[in-house]
Amino acid sequence: DHGNLTNGPEFYPNNAYCTWVIVPSNSAHSIHLRFTAFDMEEYYDYVQIFSEPTNGSGTLQLIASLTGSRIPTATFSVDGGDSMVVRLTSDGSLTRAGFVANYETRTEVDFSPRPCVGEGVTLTADHGLLTNGPGFYPNDANCTWEI
Repeated sequence: DHGNLTNGPEFYPNNAYCTWVIVPSNSAHSIHLRFTAFDMEEYYDYVQIFSEPTNGSGTLQLIASLTGSRIPTATFSVDGGDSMVVRLTSDGSLTRAGFVANYETRTEVDFSPRPCVGEGVTLTADHGLLTNGPGFYPNDANCTWEI
């Protein structure tokens, strides 16, 4: 399965809180998301990507928090049958074009493992959380992030 996510053909609204949930089919093992357009008011409006575990806990695990106008070069992914949640939030002033992203679900159990969640994204916020992602980091991982 595959498709597109976008906030629409117009600029996103002020005080937006929009959520998209990509739920894999029973046979899918992973979800991959790649942005093709990205324009958010830097430091005030965000697109966040979460993993929602299949265990039913309802606890979202943050994968990335993105802002600004650089198109992220990373492919974001969740594995193990987890769902992916994409959330757009904006403040009360100044809006921009928003984003367009393509997603694809995969049935392969070992499709291009990505041990470094968010690698390739330039972190520009004045504070935040940098993590290797949900779960254990793999052997021989060599991850770098630019701040």
